[in-house]
Amino acid sequence: MNLTNLLLCLIAVESGGNPDAVKKDCVGVLQERPIFVDQVNKILGRQEFSYEDRKSRLKSLQMARIWFRHFERPDWTLQDYALSFKKGPSAYRVALSEGELSKKDREYVESVKNLMDLMN
Repeated sequence: MNLTNLLLCLIAVESGGNPDAVKKDCVGVLQERPIFVDQVNKILGRQEFSYEDRKSRLKSLQMARIWFRHFERPDWTLQDYALSFKKGPSAYRVALSEGELSKKDREYVESVKNLMDLMN
């Protein structure tokens, strides 16, 4: 998986590239939640990122790269990448195990896939 292209597609889907985007507790170009920052800091074993860092395009991308490199698996498909980012590493597995993705989840994956196709 080309992680750079994936992150660009996620930015387009999540915020349209707006670093000031806010929806509930989701902030920045990747619409990261506080728990995402907490997970990245836990992966690193130190408090390197703050909740405020979600507003920084560069720091958001750094956190996402750390997060993906920690959770990704060799057999992941684009759907796995997209849903794990959208729902979290555990919740996406539950959604897949139930056998039926919600319409919203299917549309999200399709949006990311369409953008990835344009980049290839």
